[in-house]
Amino acid sequence: MRLRSLKYLAAATFLVPFSAHAMDYDLSSDRILSDPLYLPLQGQIYGQSSYDWATTSENIFNSTGVKTASERINSNPFNQTFEYGITDDLAISGEIGYEPSVTTHINPVGGTSTDRTAQGWDDPTFGVVYRVLDQRSNPLTLDLGAAYSPNVFSAKTASDTDDGTVALGGQEWTFGGTLGREMRDFTIAGSFGAAYLGTRSALNETSGDEIGTSSSWLYTLGLATQTRFGDQLSVNAGAGYTFGHNANVINETTLVDHESHANGTPNLNAALNYHFIPNILVGSVTYQHDFGGGSDNLYAVTTDDSSVRNKSEDLVGVRLRYVLQ
Repeated sequence: MRLRSLKYLAAATFLVPFSAHAMDYDLSSDRILSDPLYLPLQGQIYGQSSYDWATTSENIFNSTGVKTASERINSNPFNQTFEYGITDDLAISGEIGYEPSVTTHINPVGGTSTDRTAQGWDDPTFGVVYRVLDQRSNPLTLDLGAAYSPNVFSAKTASDTDDGTVALGGQEWTFGGTLGREMRDFTIAGSFGAAYLGTRSALNETSGDEIGTSSSWLYTLGLATQTRFGDQLSVNAGAGYTFGHNANVINETTLVDHESHANGTPNLNAALNYHFIPNILVGSVTYQHDFGGGSDNLYAVTTDDSSVRNKSEDLVGVRLRYVLQ
């Protein structure tokens, strides 16, 4: 299926809840494995194994607004998550990801195309979630959580002659929550998040330059729904927004610095879920489209300024969720 068709499918899934007139909207407190409000019960081990194909296209412009290059970035990360229910309302988690290849194809205007490649492990993430409100005794469910990602793997920038890595190059703290209502056949949930990215550093092995990036905050909002058609089949539809953020970037060898301004990025997402074993083993096919998300790089010498425009990203993935009791 072409990505353009997948975009239409993602948009169409938003119509499913409104066209399903026979749905049961009575309040429910079930822990449904594919549901946006799922949390493992005490003693349960929840796992998710995922694989994604992601393609990003963007154009590069100089300080005068002239296009200098176009880029296409292809990646296919694996991710593994485990979560353990300490109580019915408290769970801890761990996550690790591996990227076998992130390829950036650079096509300069009037120049020769080149490819740059990065690969390696993402830094692990350790988290905790606490269910402040539970629908077993409240009309809504509220989960609050926090996560920490230590700086475990070194960060290297890709060049024409050397591969880079995908690690952040610094520590990250994430805080957030999810507020929602689960009904028999339909769930709706809103989420918010704030990530603090600590000071990062990445080495360019070709030039020997160390690139440092200042700390910054990254804020997100999300809306998720699930419409269920019996015990096995369900459809998720959602939307999200990542707010713009700023950071200072410095070449620690030449001491040339600049400001990086990332623009806000909205997205639409959808998933088709099938319970091979109801509430024990679930497979999903997912799709997300990110709109925009370009950036500006501003230098003291304004003729060195550059910007990323016309950015667009498509992500298609497969998920396998399971519970060990």
